[in-house]
Amino acid sequence: MAALLKWHRFGTESTSAPAAIMLHGFMGCGEDWKGVAESIAPAVQCLCPDLSGHGAQRYDIAGAAAGIPDIAAALIEYLDAGGIDTCTLIGYSMGGRIALYTALHYPHRISRLVLVSTSPGLRTEQERSSRLIQDKSLQQELAGMGEGSAEFEAFLRRWYQQPLFAELSKQPVLFESLVQQRIKNNPPALLESLHALGVASQPDCWKELQQLDMPTLVVVGEKDEKYCRIGEEMTALFPKGRLEIIEGCSHSPHVESPGQFTSVLNLFLK
Repeated sequence: MAALLKWHRFGTESTSAPAAIMLHGFMGCGEDWKGVAESIAPAVQCLCPDLSGHGAQRYDIAGAAAGIPDIAAALIEYLDAGGIDTCTLIGYSMGGRIALYTALHYPHRISRLVLVSTSPGLRTEQERSSRLIQDKSLQQELAGMGEGSAEFEAFLRRWYQQPLFAELSKQPVLFESLVQQRIKNNPPALLESLHALGVASQPDCWKELQQLDMPTLVVVGEKDEKYCRIGEEMTALFPKGRLEIIEGCSHSPHVESPGQFTSVLNLFLK
């Protein structure tokens, strides 16, 4: 299972320090967390994998079809191999949905949980059907695109100009940097990953949130109205939940305002 993931380590090199696994979002990679990981205090060993179909795993098309349960099992396998009993688990968007599933199914291995711009899933079949239609349209758009192609670059620009990322698109330097990072993705792998890890394929976890007894931090961007609403609902259900809203940010607060995000994360980890 661990072969689904390519691991990066940031922060302290001490294996005796507390561990935090940090999971990126769709089209991201483990190195997305590097700046945040190196700013966390006290010293933490930050374990940031490239998820299946992403980063160094972008040419493993078969692996990109792995579902959330497979990736959760691979995370625990990595902890076992490293002799790590428990860790803080941090996930953004797609990575947050994987983190939530992992915490629900392996609660004894997760000491703290951080969910950034994340949903517990779709509650109705109507919502799921609607999302499947959206995902199929996206898959059709990606089909036939090549890594680094002009078509894929145009797709990325449209993606990050969605209202969901409104504040991100107001930072031209950051926007261009992100497009150039994401163009290294392999569209066929993204297509498989979207099918396997998309919201439409995610189990509905809403009814299980009250089972999570570990301290849980929910982080959303102030301008991301949809996920602000979801975050408020989630936090109310967690026994030890806390909501933090990052000012002036949309769907990617850890990218749009890493300083604010790191301050919030440090307070939670302390």
